[in-house]
Amino acid sequence: MTDSKKGIPEDIPPAPTGGASGPEVSSEQLEKLLSGEASFQNFFNLSDDVLLAWANQGYFFYQQGKYDDAETIFKGLVTLNPKIAYYHTALGSIYEAKQDYEEALIEFNKALEIDADDICALVNRGEIRLRKGEVLEAASDFQKGIKLDEVNIQKQRQAGEKINPDPAAQRARALSVVTYEVLKEIEKKVKETQGNG
Repeated sequence: MTDSKKGIPEDIPPAPTGGASGPEVSSEQLEKLLSGEASFQNFFNLSDDVLLAWANQGYFFYQQGKYDDAETIFKGLVTLNPKIAYYHTALGSIYEAKQDYEEALIEFNKALEIDADDICALVNRGEIRLRKGEVLEAASDFQKGIKLDEVNIQKQRQAGEKINPDPAAQRARALSVVTYEVLKEIEKKVKETQGNG
């Protein structure tokens, strides 16, 4: 999938094999749902393929700029299975596109709790942190995203594959230059203040 907009992960996780269909819901399944051991996806016997189809539709809406429709789908997916980092990253990207930065941060943080190596969530969170003036935190997110991408590129080289840098990491590389300039300006101001103090 080619991403014409910034922010949302370019690749949806691969479709799993097989589907989940089975007997009616037991009291044991209900207890697992209530205790958090099982997701609504399990409870309603929804296959990963079904959720993947919904994610594809949500991604399509995002690309079309239909953010409310995309948000509805990804909120549903997060409710059905909150342990999938991609759903949180996509929802965060939608909030970011809608300029709801606080909600976007919440979703990017949730995605990173699930998958600390989610490059898209790292870079998008870094962008929001940069907007908020949290320059060091933004720089840290950008650097981690870039390092993760370099590892992936090295793996591609070793496997003899075509080098395919992550689009989010590419943005992080550009934003790192901006962040560096901001940090230099802050350092200059601190030195001036200390010299006057």
